[in-house]
Amino acid sequence: MGSFLTFGHPVVLSIIDISFEITVYFAEAISFSRNVLGQQSWLDRLRLGLVDYEGKLYLSDYHDIL
Repeated sequence: MGSFLTFGHPVVLSIIDISFEITVYFAEAISFSRNVLGQQSWLDRLRLGLVDYEGKLYLSDYHDIL
């Protein structure tokens, strides 16, 4: 593993009718050749279901009642 310098910017992420504020980080170096996506503060707020054989993706707010 390594590290790299980043710039963080607050943005509002909206998926269907679910919106929340997150911080997005971009690499400082233009030559940085990889996309990096964190799991904290957006993925932990969603409930995700995938049915591959039907080609369906289900999303809801994590705190919605099932």
